[in-house]
Amino acid sequence: MVEAIDLLKWCQGDSSYRGSWAYYLNQQQTRWDGSTQQWPIMVMKAAKERWGISVPQWVKDNALNALSALRHSSNGIGYSSGDGYRDTGKTGGGLLGYKWAGLGDQSTEVQGALGYIESTWLNSTTRGIESNGRGWTGNMYGMFALKKGLDAAGVD
Repeated sequence: MVEAIDLLKWCQGDSSYRGSWAYYLNQQQTRWDGSTQQWPIMVMKAAKERWGISVPQWVKDNALNALSALRHSSNGIGYSSGDGYRDTGKTGGGLLGYKWAGLGDQSTEVQGALGYIESTWLNSTTRGIESNGRGWTGNMYGMFALKKGLDAAGVD
């Protein structure tokens, strides 16, 4: 498991895409990705909780850099930028990332993500995009990301 965590931390983007993770394990990430950003975080969080495997703070700081690049002024997390396809699922993943990196409950990022989720909870399509529709309810991916983010923030 230690080797898997080492692989994830060293495949985090560097340079122009510092802190990003995408669909492949390669340090030369070529873009931001709000959907995949949460998955390595989930793995590293679980590794810490189950086996006591820690990651250096720089990995968390880099992840916060990527989340910052993906964050829209509405506080939603976008797909390839803050202006990109943002929804409650990716924002739930962002919330998980904020808490994993050590941001407090009252931080601008955590409060912003919670506010975005609350404001778009039912006023969105099945993918959770800001428009009219059924919200996150038709999207298992979004529901799982929301659950992980809300659990991390201590929201029952």
